[in-house]
Order: sequence, then structure tokens, then C-alpha cells
Amino acid sequence: MDALADVPQRLDRFESQFLQFREEVRAEFSAVRDEVRTESSAVRAEIRAGDEATRVQMRALHEDVISRLTLIQEGQAAGAGRAASGRRKR
Repeated sequence: MDALADVPQRLDRFESQFLQFREEVRAEFSAVRDEVRTESSAVRAEIRAGDEATRVQMRALHEDVISRLTLIQEGQAAGAGRAASGRRKR
């Protein structure tokens, strides 16, 4: 019967330990959430910086393509003009 008499005390100790454990877990999860939030913000900033660098590079490549296409069109127009004037002279 002594074992049954100890049950209320043991249950009180267990409840106390469980409440302490619950508070520790809550604090740890809160710390993890804060860390994830901080890291997530840092990653977003890095992505934005990378996106901006990509946009700058894409703009430069686009401008290069446009200038090359302009040169090609000018060359074709000049070649067509020479061919037309060459036919007239004969």
C-alpha cells in the first residue's frame, strides 16, 4: 500500500517536470522560429541582389543583340542598294 500512497507525490513531481519541459520546448521552438525568420530574410535579400544583377546583365545582352540586329539590317540595306544600282548601270 505504500506504493499507492506515493502516487499523489509522484504525480505532482511529474506534473512539475512536465510543465518545466513544456516551457523549455516552447522557448526552444520560439528561438528556432526567430532564427528561421532571420535566415529567411537574409536569403530573400541575397535573391533580390542576384535578381538585380541578372536584370543588369540581361539588359546589357539585350542592347548588344539590338545593336547587332541594327548592323545586320544596315548591311542588308546597303547590299540591296548596291545590287539595285549595279543592275541599272548595265
